Amino acid sequence: MARCVNNEASQEEREVLQRLLEEDEDLGTQYEILSQYWKNEKANIQTVGKKESDDDSLRRILFLANTADNSIEEYIEPVVPKRNNFAKVIKWGFIATSAAACLAFLIVKNQFVFHKDRVAKTANQLQVITTPEGTRTRTILPDGSVVWLNSGSTISFNNQFQGAARDVKLEGEGYFDVAKSSSKPFIVHVANIDIHVLGTAFNVRSYPRDSATETTLVSGLVQITSNKDHNADKAKFIIHPNEKISILKNTADLIVADPAIKQKVSIRNIDTSIKLQDRTELAWIYNRLVFHGETFAALAERMERWYNIKIVFEDEKVAQLSFNGSFENENVAEAFKALTSAIPFNYKIEDQEVYVSSTN
Repeated sequence: MARCVNNEASQEEREVLQRLLEEDEDLGTQYEILSQYWKNEKANIQTVGKKESDDDSLRRILFLANTADNSIEEYIEPVVPKRNNFAKVIKWGFIATSAAACLAFLIVKNQFVFHKDRVAKTANQLQVITTPEGTRTRTILPDGSVVWLNSGSTISFNNQFQGAARDVKLEGEGYFDVAKSSSKPFIVHVANIDIHVLGTAFNVRSYPRDSATETTLVSGLVQITSNKDHNADKAKFIIHPNEKISILKNTADLIVADPAIKQKVSIRNIDTSIKLQDRTELAWIYNRLVFHGETFAALAERMERWYNIKIVFEDEKVAQLSFNGSFENENVAEAFKALTSAIPFNYKIEDQEVYVSSTN
């Protein structure tokens, strides 16, 4: 496939590939998209002068091919949910030569997952997408925007984005890479706030048990307002790249004249020296659970969604332990073993439940 894409295949190789494509319709579709993006990527490098390693270039092409969305300007590692009945796994491998940027595909560990979301449509064309706990997934919205959903999250939207705005309702956590449209703003409705954007990338976290709604901006600009009232004097917060805003959910409305506004809202800068995949707010889209100084109780909530388990604390002392670290490929048993190597505590795993207690 790679040699044909790069016009370096022999006639015999082309004939073999053609037979394979005729036998597998899905493979044929994927090859067409891959071919298109490989050509576009080469043109982009030549005209814009964007420099990427062959490794990064291929991964970007495969990502774009998977999403079939050429509006994405920056590559982000695809989310790899755990295998389940809704996932189709296709393995790709590669070798790239620097001289001709020729790609030869091998079967290796790299896995790109096409996740069949649980989608429900109602009569009024409202589309609802839910990500089960223990999985993370990526979805293409009607306008070409991309949304990554973390475990136990749900989004709903009009199937064709009809109306003056592109309205999306979120419960849980989602990372949005929004397609630009100056005529139709993109609005995320979550808990007690509305997030207005035109074209940008940002993460929103607002699970039902969270005390606050958090928005972390990666690029572009977003404007945040309360959705609890229609007062023209309500506060508007403009968030810039690498800023994170946290708004308490018990805030009924955000009025400019409210003297307690500073106690309800906090804005802080994100440490840009930390790579995206190592940031607590964004690591999950790279299939990593990162935690810095969190109490065991707070970490447990995230681990419950991450592994689809229930963690029961048998005393308050162990719940207040604090941990730093990350999980990527660890299963439940390995994760708890790693935690106990940092700070000793007792635990017992029974099916989908984990019982945790202090050592004394």
